Amino acid sequence: MAAAIRNGQLDGSIEPIDHHRDNSQLKVEMVDRACFTTTPVSGHYEPMLDCGTRVSAGELVGLVHDFERIDAPAWPARAGVDGVVISQAWGARVRQGQHVVVTGKILDWLD
Repeated sequence: MAAAIRNGQLDGSIEPIDHHRDNSQLKVEMVDRACFTTTPVSGHYEPMLDCGTRVSAGELVGLVHDFERIDAPAWPARAGVDGVVISQAWGARVRQGQHVVVTGKILDWLD
């Protein structure tokens, strides 16, 4: 509805959403290859952090438990850059080469 009001298709006022009110909305980019973490094995993805969590490069975000080697330690899925976790595997089952973590670099709003 806000888009219709902004473009003159509807009358009314646009109220700020919660993220605007509390100043918690972030502007991020995920253009560098390092923003994408892919799994080297097929398995079960176990998230350790929630999306929206601020992270440092190398920080543990989730674990991939290998289907073929259940006795092996889980593979650590780590943030590739400093920023915020913006996406994780949408299902528990993941395939080799799949993006399991996407980390966005936080940008200044004035860029």
